[in-house]
Amino acid sequence: MPITNKYGLSTPWIRIAEQNLYDKVGWRSATELVGPVRLAMLRDRHREHIEVDVCDMSHAILGEAVHTLLERAGDDAITEQRFIIDVMGKEVSMKPDRFEPEAEHLRDFKTAKVWAYVLGTKDEWVRQTNIYAHGLRQHGHTVSEISIELLIKDWDYKGPLGQTTIPKNEYPESPIIRIPVDVWLDADVEDYLRDRVMLFMDLEDTPDNELPICTMEERWGRPDKWAVKKKGGKRALSGGANFETEQDALDFAVTKNHPCDIEFRPGKSTRCEHFCDAKMFCNYYLNHINPAF
Repeated sequence: MPITNKYGLSTPWIRIAEQNLYDKVGWRSATELVGPVRLAMLRDRHREHIEVDVCDMSHAILGEAVHTLLERAGDDAITEQRFIIDVMGKEVSMKPDRFEPEAEHLRDFKTAKVWAYVLGTKDEWVRQTNIYAHGLRQHGHTVSEISIELLIKDWDYKGPLGQTTIPKNEYPESPIIRIPVDVWLDADVEDYLRDRVMLFMDLEDTPDNELPICTMEERWGRPDKWAVKKKGGKRALSGGANFETEQDALDFAVTKNHPCDIEFRPGKSTRCEHFCDAKMFCNYYLNHINPAF
């Protein structure tokens, strides 16, 4: 996967970016298995032709920096150690961030924006950490507790003043939040892993354009919405910002004693638009999200 340097950054940035590219071990990683199968397949098939600019890797570089600094804590925890387990004859690899054997506590470090916290723990994170816990158990450890420690990159001590769409009571209290994760039974993890491995195996020879379309959740998608504004106004009226249908917006507008404008707010697929390095090989992205005309 070639790394470009469109803005002429110094050599250290390039080296860090190159080191950050995942060093694949085994058949699939836990991270790949919990993510979109279309993305994993397209990335594998077109790896030599996917160009990524070092600036586009800034989020990954920041995440790696946080992991590296926390790893230097120098205690008895198991940090960034790779484990491999067998699932249906396939090697599945994983590298948990931090496991504290005495406390039987698995911790995973994440960096994300405040909306990732407000919208709730991503299912991918829950699945990923439970696979890590399962892998640790397969290697003789006991895991009783799982936590995600989330560093919120755009947290502001002023709260949601600059992000008016986030309710004040939902804004995180601090820039680093610990999120407890439900611990799955090993049998449930095994069932999930078998299902995912079978899915990936079944699709290995499927043409690119016939691979399963990523779900709304996998695309980090936000659906189309309609908003009601006072005629000529810039902002939606109180309670009038997130209607799922145009008719709902119209019904709300007729309850007001002044003229209103109805504004259509198209949905977004944030991962596709900003974080998918295989999007130029994805027919769904090219035809539906960013058509040529």
